[in-house]
Amino acid sequence: MPISPTISLQATVKLRRLISPYEKTRTKLFLILDGPLKPRGLGVRVQLNQHETARLLLDTGASGISVSPKLAERAGLEILGDQSSDAKGIGDMQAQPSHRYIASEVRIGDVVFADYPISVFRSAKSSDFDGLIGADVFRWFIVTIDFPEVELALEPRPAVTPSESDGPMDAATALPSGFQRVFRFGDHLAVPASINNGRSTLFLIDSGASSNLIDDAIARESSKVYRDDLTKVSGIQGAVKQTSRADHVSLVFAGFRQENPSLVAISLESMSDSMGVAFGGLIRMPVLRQMALTIDYQEGIVRFLHKNSMR
Repeated sequence: MPISPTISLQATVKLRRLISPYEKTRTKLFLILDGPLKPRGLGVRVQLNQHETARLLLDTGASGISVSPKLAERAGLEILGDQSSDAKGIGDMQAQPSHRYIASEVRIGDVVFADYPISVFRSAKSSDFDGLIGADVFRWFIVTIDFPEVELALEPRPAVTPSESDGPMDAATALPSGFQRVFRFGDHLAVPASINNGRSTLFLIDSGASSNLIDDAIARESSKVYRDDLTKVSGIQGAVKQTSRADHVSLVFAGFRQENPSLVAISLESMSDSMGVAFGGLIRMPVLRQMALTIDYQEGIVRFLHKNSMR
């Protein structure tokens, strides 16, 4: 693919530099559907290198920005080195190689970054969007994704500048009202959830898909599970070979209870192995579409605020 030649950055070049004012901002999002009536997630328009605008799925289950090779070519992204990594996620196909590129400028509403690294692999794109953007891209801010209002709100953190460390900060003694601590695995967030009043297990917060998921082995501990050949589940590693259904699953997390007459169940063993922790499932749009989700990546806390259903 004829993309710009390989470049190497000097050690003095700081990546992901915020070059717009560090201030409160709001950005209107757009709804992405999975079929005529089923919300898949929310999308955001992102301008790359001042001329190529991409429609990206805003995904709390992803990290950074990922686009397809064709979009990288159109945007004039430059490749960083010859090494690749595996693009891992939901699906049973072999992981695709992901190459690292860089955009000289990334603009999302009023927020602008310079020298932003971007992952490039084929399955980042779907028929409904051009790639993925993790909410962690805005980790210097307090991030609120208002699903019913279809809006992204960013709030500067008090007494913090974006030039400070990207890592978690010392936690405050008292939590802000309505917030709770979460488990952070890199830039992925998980909350403890109990299943049918049983033991708690970790569920990833994943705003990028239309169906909640539960691990089939975990589901069998407290629910009847049966094979479902009609429901298809796929991710960046293609289709899942075997899909099941778990009957009557009640999830309790962060002070909320969600009743699921039937919940899609797949094996999450591969994903759990790759991240080094066992996950019981993924909390997705059936829950999040009713919420304003606020994330403070630096403190490692989140708030779920229940609102009206998606308009």
